[in-house]
Amino acid sequence: MHTYFFALFPDAATRGRIAGAAASVQQRCRLRGHLVDPARLHLTLHFIGRFDAAQAQLEGRARGVGALTATETAPLAFVLDHAFSFARPRGKAPCVFGVGDGAARLKELAARLEVAMATRVADDAARPFRPHVTWLYSADRIDAVQPTAPIAWCARTLSLAHGISGEPAYRILASWPLPVDSEIP
Repeated sequence: MHTYFFALFPDAATRGRIAGAAASVQQRCRLRGHLVDPARLHLTLHFIGRFDAAQAQLEGRARGVGALTATETAPLAFVLDHAFSFARPRGKAPCVFGVGDGAARLKELAARLEVAMATRVADDAARPFRPHVTWLYSADRIDAVQPTAPIAWCARTLSLAHGISGEPAYRILASWPLPVDSEIP
């Protein structure tokens, strides 16, 4: 399977803080499972889709959308400040860090990418976008939202990622710097 998505990937220092906080919450909440490899930590802004084969035409269109969107987007400052699990009827549930301060700008950018790509995955149609970073998949759940020490993140790059089933790392197809003097329209 091939998945495509727009995302923010943390810099090394932020990635280290997220990984450390994840290990702490896993221990505190007694969650089983293996933590997500720190190199895979990211915040998905728009999931484009899942396909049986690579999609060259879609990649090209996404590159154009990403390049244009990045020129109109200033760096995004936000804070990860709570942990929770998404409910799943069966299987392992994602344990995530949610965004407190800064969520509105992330939601605006996610909506712009969705409109520009004209893609909405059917499974996601009933769920509103909730900016988060997944750090564990577990049969256990975090029973209630857990406040965590704030992790400040200033994202300065928008990326187009391609995941291939069985490969340990995402392929970053393109990354665009977010210009400091831009404003979200």
